[in-house]
Amino acid sequence: MDAGNEGELVRTISGSGVQIVICMVPPALGYQVARAALEAGVHFVSSSYTGIMQELDGEARARGITILPEMGMDPGIDLILGALAVAELDEVQGFHSYGAGIPEASAADNSLRYKITWTFDGLLKAYKRPARVLRGGREISIPGTEIFSEEHMHLLDIPGLGTLEAYPNGDAVHYRELFGIGPGLTDMGRFALRWPGHCRFW
Repeated sequence: MDAGNEGELVRTISGSGVQIVICMVPPALGYQVARAALEAGVHFVSSSYTGIMQELDGEARARGITILPEMGMDPGIDLILGALAVAELDEVQGFHSYGAGIPEASAADNSLRYKITWTFDGLLKAYKRPARVLRGGREISIPGTEIFSEEHMHLLDIPGLGTLEAYPNGDAVHYRELFGIGPGLTDMGRFALRWPGHCRFW
């Protein structure tokens, strides 16, 4: 099947008794698949970053169709768990989220100290993406070319695992409003974790 052919996708989804489309195609094709699922009247979920998916929201709501993009581990489950945790608290002063998909230490046997487990172009895009964090109540925008710098990276000790490097991973400040965190918030960041040496390499 040609995943770029929306008509073919709609016919296939409509005629097969499908109740939900779980999309695992490359992100560049995700919008077409979501659009086809919506046309077929079928719910849609994807683990990929999607960008323009929000423009389908109004039509999906009107038709009673659920569209859930970015529902992998990171982004996705990490943010859902974060929002649920924040909802249980009276006041939030700091929120740091960490995500990692790292090889076992003995398998981190290359200059990157990492194994690419998803699309290489997706990884490179993430490694050039700017970030936004809160530090001491101040919003800090970090250019994509500086996310691995010592100024923005920190170390995190994880019991039973060891020390990992944490570098800024996208726009954390965006979630302050989505999570309904009040004005008491002074520190917020989303970070990716890697074995020591990864940041220096980049």
